[in-house]
Amino acid sequence: TNNMFQRYIFDISSILKDNNQTNNITVAFTSAATYANQQASQYPYDLPADVYKTGEPYRNFIRKEQCSFAWDWGPAFLPQGIYRPLYITLFSEAVITDVVPLISQTNTNEFKVALKVHLFTTFDGVTGSLTASLPSSNDKRSVTKAQTRVNLKKGENIIELELSMVNPDIWWPAGLSDARYLYHLIVFFEGDQGQTDQKDKWIGFRTVELVQEPLSNRDGLSFYLKINNIPIFAKGGNWIPADSFESRVNETIIQQLLQSAVISNNNIVRNWGGGLYQTHFFYMLADELGLMVWEEFMFACANYPRNREFLDNVANEVKYQVRRLSEHPSIVLWSANNENEWGLPPPSIVSQGTRNELLKVSVDSQQHDKLLIDYATLYLDTVRPAIQEIDDTRPFWPSSPSNGPLVDIPGMYVGRWGNTQSEQFGDVHFYNYHDDCWNVSIYPKPRFASEFGFQSQPSFITYLPVTEPEDWRIDSPLMEHRQHHSNGNAELLEMIERHFNLPSNSNSQKQFDDFLYLTQIEQALCIKTEAQHYRQQQSQSAKTMGAIYWQLNDIWQGPTWSSLEYGGRWKILQNYIKDAFSNFLVSASEEPYDNLNIYLNNDNLKSQNGSIVIKFVGWNGFITQVWKSNFNIDSLTSIKFYSTKISSLLNQISQKRTSGLFEICAFDSKNNLISENQFYLSAFNQVTLLDPFIELSTIKQIDSHTIQFTIESKNVAPFVFVEMQQQLGFFDSNAFLLKPGTQNAKVVNFYAWQSFTVNQFISQLSIRSLKDTYSQ
Repeated sequence: TNNMFQRYIFDISSILKDNNQTNNITVAFTSAATYANQQASQYPYDLPADVYKTGEPYRNFIRKEQCSFAWDWGPAFLPQGIYRPLYITLFSEAVITDVVPLISQTNTNEFKVALKVHLFTTFDGVTGSLTASLPSSNDKRSVTKAQTRVNLKKGENIIELELSMVNPDIWWPAGLSDARYLYHLIVFFEGDQGQTDQKDKWIGFRTVELVQEPLSNRDGLSFYLKINNIPIFAKGGNWIPADSFESRVNETIIQQLLQSAVISNNNIVRNWGGGLYQTHFFYMLADELGLMVWEEFMFACANYPRNREFLDNVANEVKYQVRRLSEHPSIVLWSANNENEWGLPPPSIVSQGTRNELLKVSVDSQQHDKLLIDYATLYLDTVRPAIQEIDDTRPFWPSSPSNGPLVDIPGMYVGRWGNTQSEQFGDVHFYNYHDDCWNVSIYPKPRFASEFGFQSQPSFITYLPVTEPEDWRIDSPLMEHRQHHSNGNAELLEMIERHFNLPSNSNSQKQFDDFLYLTQIEQALCIKTEAQHYRQQQSQSAKTMGAIYWQLNDIWQGPTWSSLEYGGRWKILQNYIKDAFSNFLVSASEEPYDNLNIYLNNDNLKSQNGSIVIKFVGWNGFITQVWKSNFNIDSLTSIKFYSTKISSLLNQISQKRTSGLFEICAFDSKNNLISENQFYLSAFNQVTLLDPFIELSTIKQIDSHTIQFTIESKNVAPFVFVEMQQQLGFFDSNAFLLKPGTQNAKVVNFYAWQSFTVNQFISQLSIRSLKDTYSQ
């Protein structure tokens, strides 16, 4: 075997010992690093591949989890072993190895389920019957069936069946409906000699389109997903392997991570191409939660071989994975790789911002031609046909980012080569760590942003199991070792110093803890600002229809771009994403300077009306309303609702930018608060904060997993952060602005993954705000 992404089936009937003799299975491993090195040395020319801090080279020559060779957010352990179950299957006639259900809509009320059933036998002439059944959509007590006789040859046999469903209950993504109907598909084989086998699948009925069509009065094409004929603004995070050692990833870990995403108003997750095809449980849970999956094939940030052995290996891998995953309605897109088209620019446009330019990789024209042919041969002539041989019901995307195709018809694909960071086509990846992340003018206005992000550190609690007191400095050897992003710690300091005072405390542990907290505040503000920017562009000239931030989860305890720490603890960003991705959103931006723009987003299926209020909240506690207006917004759209001069609003109340902030609130027609946001008028290193004197007024247990408490302060407290020391769970709001007085008290809920008591909650709770990071 030479591919961790394939299933291998061996006929062992001729070598098994019987008569109570012992049968042993022996597994021998070759070092992955040694194998990759050997393959590279035998290849006729060099193939570039990104190599990260502490990493091993030549990962592109082995079909293995690419990030196990190290990435800019994870270590190089190159684990080896059997990471998926090993089975011995006994049969006397035949066994079902795969069931591929392909679902398409035939007319308004009817869907077709085209089944390809793979039967394996070691005999010629095996006969029997094959039956597929589904519960009827009209009467769940009855079933619709298809049946056929089979006459099998030795080896693999593919049998086709077809079922029809009239008016089935429809599968919907999260946020549009709570309806995630899944139907129990049963495929049953009965041999004429009496042997039986059965496969059970849970399938969902929905349609999916990737819409790329000309836009009126502007260049380029649209790029968005349409589910059940509804255009979807995709909101989500990028998934990386949840552990360096996959055997430690259990269903509880996956469930808590994906549930956290959906609770935070995500409707999509991109399974990134440098990791792993996920377990059946991952996709089954995505089906149940309504979490769409952008499924990437496992190629990332490298050029790969195109010798026949490698291409055949990849084709078998792709066919197996598509057969394995095709049942899941959550999978809405097949994408061939991560950033490998970005790494292959024509020489004439290298200066326009390509991955090879960013990594200072020099590509001469002769080498460029070879690498471009390598790319097309692997992804367009091998991966794409292998997918479409199995599944022609889902859209194909050649790379992320990409401009997509000039021509995409059966048997022919012509790429739109050029700058893959074009704002006029496809998707983009955007990172900028050196300009002010609060300034929205630094961000692109793309059709779809499939990667963007900023780093932060995990919490002190998450660091504790892997650190000692001597490590609790940002410049300690361990902190430098775990920072795999080039110049990452310096960038974190630069970002914080732009907006905050660096912590200074005689207690080194507290100073370190304060620094971790500030990195999370800065990350949350930056990514929230950028995510809101993309949502604001939905109905502007950009027609942006997706924001997938980098990254959802973590692989270890270290500085990364994640919103969920290793172990599942929520960073501040997770709560801010929850707000930024809410179906109804009021947000503000300043572009150009002194111009305040108020935007409304409504991702609901119904229109919304109500009122918008802008309040000035002074750091000294002075609060006053400065503007109010009624609004009405259609469903599934965004609008630029109001623009004015910041200076004008401040002058009418005789205030300065450093005196406070704007709070923007949206109320429905019954005066219920439906969205709330803050717009900070100056950096926090330019303002004076008073001691907030925060206290809890009430604590009560709602149920065995939920504690509710009320928190208030005497003075304005920005970024009030509540944290549990041990109990894992999440707060429905965190790092929030607390205004003074009982009338502004805030009710917060903590939801634990496991049952606990009020006494346990009180003993583990800690509270801080920005003022606590100031030198004392």
